[in-house]
Amino acid sequence: LFLLCTPQKEEVTELDVSRVITRLSTIRIVESLEFDATSKKESRTDKQIFLDVCNILRLKPDLVLEKIQKSDTNLYKHLAN
Repeated sequence: LFLLCTPQKEEVTELDVSRVITRLSTIRIVESLEFDATSKKESRTDKQIFLDVCNILRLKPDLVLEKIQKSDTNLYKHLAN
């Protein structure tokens, strides 16, 4: 409930970007390890995970992408699609 009431941050720091990338990487690894090829459930895309992580951390995805674009253009291209 508290997260729903907390407004999104207006500024994104390098620490915020680092947290997003760490969580994105961790979730991607865990989901890959837990993937069941016999299941009809599709795994989430990196973009979906990115948006979920931004939501959890109360960050505006566009602002995070701007920071990522400056520091890691390959990751930016992957997430911006």
